[in-house]
Amino acid sequence: MNLNRIIPCLLIEKNKLVKTKKFQSPEYVGDPKNTIKLFNEMNCSEIIILDIGLTKQNKEIDYEFLKNIVSEAFMPVSYGGGVKNLNDINKLLNIGCEKISLNTKSYDYKFVENSVKMFGGSSLIISLDIINVENKIFCYNYLENKITNQTIQERLEKINSYNVGEYFINFVNKDGTMTGYDIETIEKILKLTNSQITFCGGASSYKNIQKTLLSGAKSLAAGSLFIYQSLGSGVLINFPDGNEYLEMLEV
Repeated sequence: MNLNRIIPCLLIEKNKLVKTKKFQSPEYVGDPKNTIKLFNEMNCSEIIILDIGLTKQNKEIDYEFLKNIVSEAFMPVSYGGGVKNLNDINKLLNIGCEKISLNTKSYDYKFVENSVKMFGGSSLIISLDIINVENKIFCYNYLENKITNQTIQERLEKINSYNVGEYFINFVNKDGTMTGYDIETIEKILKLTNSQITFCGGASSYKNIQKTLLSGAKSLAAGSLFIYQSLGSGVLINFPDGNEYLEMLEV
């Protein structure tokens, strides 16, 4: 059975679809609901939605907005952003989100443990932002826009014990650049855990996706590649058609 996945990653802020570059300067690119409809028409099999503003602005999750978005999706939707407590996770699951991604809140290990106990590890994704500095892979604090002194290996060693079903690892210095996935670093990270990992950041083309899958990655997410016609050009929502999709997965 082929378990490879290719997933559009949609960033939202103030209920608008935005795109960033290296986690900076969110740029408005469209309406999330209409974008979901377009991905429906393209037979996309899964979507990740991340609200990048809620935790920074200490705002509550807009459940009505999300319910409206999720109800439009014909595919499973994973969501991250603004989760503060177990009730938030429960509400998000109840409005139709399949998995809930924890980023800042995942540093509260007791919360991670309680979340797994209550909802099961398969309902949770731990989101890790990383940056490669002189061949060492450090975690990145997006709230403070700074590199931490904790390596990805240290972080994974800690979280692996909680039996979370999946990791979402986002390359900060690749975000929005469309310069290609950091395959060398991906290969290193894959050796650190047996859990499912979705890698995001830098996708430059459909061929680049296929090459990265050939390196051993099983799940890849992309933002700019599926949002823009090309870097620096206008918005053009796109996703590989059936034949292209199957060709990329058959590695």
